[in-house]
Amino acid sequence: MQREEFDLWLKTTFIGVFRVAGHKFEKTATGEVLIDRGTYTREEAELLFLMLHSRNPFTRLNAEIVISERNGTLIKAILVVAIILFVILITRIR
Repeated sequence: MQREEFDLWLKTTFIGVFRVAGHKFEKTATGEVLIDRGTYTREEAELLFLMLHSRNPFTRLNAEIVISERNGTLIKAILVVAIILFVILITRIR
């Protein structure tokens, strides 16, 4: 049922918000889709929707990583982990 609702949402000009598995899908005036502040084409958004509804946990994890990478969250998390590891390394050396 939600697949049909999502297809209908993509095809109409309604610019409301569609929530899927904790992510916010929004349409822009240019026809692109924003997923958690990351810009995607309609085809990419449809693939991510299918990945988020997959029964395979690795497919869902891949969708989460793609969304995190596109909206900048992944790089911030990697930088925080790198800084923490650097601080731990420095304290161990001393």
